Amino acid sequence: MKRFLIYISVLLIIPGCKYNPTGENYKDISKPAENPLFDLTVIPEMDTIDIFARTLFSYTFNSHGLEMKSAQFNIDGKGVELIRDMKTIGIDPQYYQEGYHVLSMVIYTNSGTGSIADMAGAEGYKIEKKWVLNINSNPIIPIVKTITKEGFLKLSWRKLKVPDFIKMELTYSYNNVYVSKTMDNMNTTFFLDSNYVGGRSYFQLYCAYNTRDVINVHASLSINDTLPQLHFEDISADSVRIYWKKSAYNVKYKLVNTQAYPVATLLNGTSDTTCKAVQPVLGSSGYYILYINPIRNNTEIWNTESDQKAHTLGSRIVA
Repeated sequence: MKRFLIYISVLLIIPGCKYNPTGENYKDISKPAENPLFDLTVIPEMDTIDIFARTLFSYTFNSHGLEMKSAQFNIDGKGVELIRDMKTIGIDPQYYQEGYHVLSMVIYTNSGTGSIADMAGAEGYKIEKKWVLNINSNPIIPIVKTITKEGFLKLSWRKLKVPDFIKMELTYSYNNVYVSKTMDNMNTTFFLDSNYVGGRSYFQLYCAYNTRDVINVHASLSINDTLPQLHFEDISADSVRIYWKKSAYNVKYKLVNTQAYPVATLLNGTSDTTCKAVQPVLGSSGYYILYINPIRNNTEIWNTESDQKAHTLGSRIVA
């Protein structure tokens, strides 16, 4: 029993470790800013975007010192292809149904306060942006045909909303002449053609944007406005009135009689729609050709043949 008491007393007299702090361990933690500054640049900077072919988007994000934890892109809630340096995404219309979809981007950062919650990833900022996508792998942009009050053909279409626009190209054929018109402004929504005077013409609209070559954004537009037709009225024993309906377009007319020798030009470069022709005697014939030309001289499509007819004097005598 004595030995036990001595053992206990020895334990009690052994000196213990002691630490006396010499300062304060304190850190001032501020609240997260209510309106932090972020710089987000997404290419393209558009709210609604046409996607007609595989299209690439890139983004840059300046968090002004905060750590970006993650960046997520989704279309209708499903993940989007990330490529290259993880700051470029690709969208291919073949993987989506035709129509409108919503592209969402969500970026998470830390708060930068230095708090335990910040260091544990439980405190931070969420940055979100959305775009409306019009996805169509076989787009058809309707072209509407009208005639201006000046008498020129006008082709109109809706504004394209494609990223990284390069150019639009309108090609058409008319009177065996093929023409291509390049437009460098995406805001261009119409084309005025002062050369069209009627007859058959075929139009095609193309667009180049993003990483793609020129793609077709319109099936076709075919125009075949009726050309003026010749009519005859005998007004005497040696003369005939030749007339035709005025064209809806701003044009000039040329009328020739190929039966005469040499070929007789009865009208040339005029907007008149009637002409008096002399045929020597009753029963004599004339062979007439009406040409129609744009008001602005263009030798490539000059002398579009509007109509040609033979006429025998005396067949339409006015009583």
